[in-house]
Amino acid sequence: MIDDPHSYDLTEFAREFTWSILFWNSAEVHARSLLHGLLGGKAPIVGLVADLGSRSLIEALRSAARGVEDHQIREHLLHYTTGFSRLNEYRNLYVHGLTAVTIDPSSHGMVRKLQGQIMTLRGKGRLRAVNQPLTTVDVLTFKDWCLKLSSYGEAIKMALGLSDDTFRKMLEMPEPSLERPEWPAPPNLQIHYIQD
Repeated sequence: MIDDPHSYDLTEFAREFTWSILFWNSAEVHARSLLHGLLGGKAPIVGLVADLGSRSLIEALRSAARGVEDHQIREHLLHYTTGFSRLNEYRNLYVHGLTAVTIDPSSHGMVRKLQGQIMTLRGKGRLRAVNQPLTTVDVLTFKDWCLKLSSYGEAIKMALGLSDDTFRKMLEMPEPSLERPEWPAPPNLQIHYIQD
């Protein structure tokens, strides 16, 4: 066994990754609350909505939003579904693609900071691999987007009279706003086509 004089620190990456997933989960709870609220909120509807996967959930919310008579709220709901769909791409990539940690190349000294490494292999008619770092900065950015999505969902719920702000108050999160967030571009993947 080789003696390694360095120590390795995953603290910042792990902390920010955890917060990002908590904020994503909060945004998903808001999406479910919005959908079952728009559909009447009865127990069978809540049960049905609880069983939807994230893609089905957002498509159902998009469909339900189209029936909202208040044009402004309908537009907010549709903007929320756009953000949810886009951030779901990141969430799936980060949660399912994160398979290793590597040394952050910017770390110096005896304590080496660690970052994530995304490694995926997919078929779908053409075998492709993704192998790229998931930096702490990437995770911080995702966390901020998830917080904006969650806050925006809460603001829409408040506008519809569906809000239960217990979670927001518990985390001492800022007051939600109906100001439309700008959503990120799709993830920039470094795809390598294996069969070419």
